Amino acid sequence: MRAGISMALLWLAACPGGDIDLPVDGGFGVDGGQVEDGGTPARPDGGAPLSDGGQAVGDAGGPGHFLLEATEADPVLDEAILEAMADDEIVGLSFAVTVGRELRYLEGFGAADREQGIPVDPRRSLFRWASVSKGLVGLVTVHHQLHAGLDVAADYRELAPDLGHPTAYLPLGCGAEACALPLPADHPPINLRRLLDHTAGVQHYSNGLEDPTPPLEMINDPEVNTGMAWALDRFLNQPLVSLPGQRSSYSSFGFNLAGVVLERDRGRSLAAQVEDVIARPLGMTSLSPDHHWHAHPDRVRGYFRNRNGIQFNGDDDVSWKLAAGGFQSTPRDFATWCAGLLSDELLNDDEKFERLWQPGEPIRNYAYGFELTWDRRGNLSSIGHGGAQQSVRTALRAYPEEGLCFTLMSNSTWADASGLLRQFETVWRGAQE
Repeated sequence: MRAGISMALLWLAACPGGDIDLPVDGGFGVDGGQVEDGGTPARPDGGAPLSDGGQAVGDAGGPGHFLLEATEADPVLDEAILEAMADDEIVGLSFAVTVGRELRYLEGFGAADREQGIPVDPRRSLFRWASVSKGLVGLVTVHHQLHAGLDVAADYRELAPDLGHPTAYLPLGCGAEACALPLPADHPPINLRRLLDHTAGVQHYSNGLEDPTPPLEMINDPEVNTGMAWALDRFLNQPLVSLPGQRSSYSSFGFNLAGVVLERDRGRSLAAQVEDVIARPLGMTSLSPDHHWHAHPDRVRGYFRNRNGIQFNGDDDVSWKLAAGGFQSTPRDFATWCAGLLSDELLNDDEKFERLWQPGEPIRNYAYGFELTWDRRGNLSSIGHGGAQQSVRTALRAYPEEGLCFTLMSNSTWADASGLLRQFETVWRGAQE
């Protein structure tokens, strides 16, 4: 951890506090931007299981952890990160590199909480994942498809018949209720595959008739906010923004619907499913839903910047959109997720390339919560995602053929996480030549 080595942080103590709401979680180059279960086994480190909303403390990376410690000093990369942070007044940041199962680089820079003088600790500080959470849902879905016969092509009402369903859609060019059309009885199904590829026609925040985000007083009230299902009708009662399968339209609310469908079909909370399928096999002891009402000393404070300077960004609950962007972890466990994706620990290569990272119609650059890039020969080049949310910016980029992963987390909401990741990736690759 590089605590105290950035001179650029000295000026931060003088900046005033404040707060703002940023109710968005954008994708990586896309759109610009909990039910009770029968119990979940305890974590191997004694921390709280994902499904009860508890917060595990840090991640020691001890026995049972997937990643192998192989970090190496990289003063050139350190300096590049510090320089970029100083240039853009970034408060706190962590960057990691994994090769295969080896953790080659993991550092934290700047402040996790500048008011309290707490530095970023990549093995302890808890950052929100924002929209990078979507890949967790995608992998859990494919796992159930392969091992439990989940039908991802079935209309979601076959899996969760108690849920509501849209009755209208907005034809191309229509942005008002007056031009909305009834949803045809024989419309293509809204299914898990389309929901997780953003082709189901479900709206995002601002592209429908109205933003379905619930009021903050409801979001931050655990008596009202009991998971994801309670907020579904706010968009299911509105028109779709297209017919299902007609075109791509990024939608966090579509992922929320998919998360609830998985809960209904499996009879377990989404958090418990992520614990079983992903967190426990990889030893990710810090991965958890970020519940606003559970105080945790290691949760980073987020910041926004305006003409008055850098200010505290507030802390509103995001667990109500758990599937779309409600998980949190340490930077080390964020890197573990990326490395685990490329290994055979969660899915083998055939399952990943033929299912998880196989795009459906009518798009080619997105599948199951991952952005896909292709080389000139039509081979998959990289997978990734990014997140933009109150208190955080995140980015993940992985190269399956190289077994190489880069991850970045920052508590400065003006940070260009994907751009910084590419910049630091270039520096790291240059040092390997």
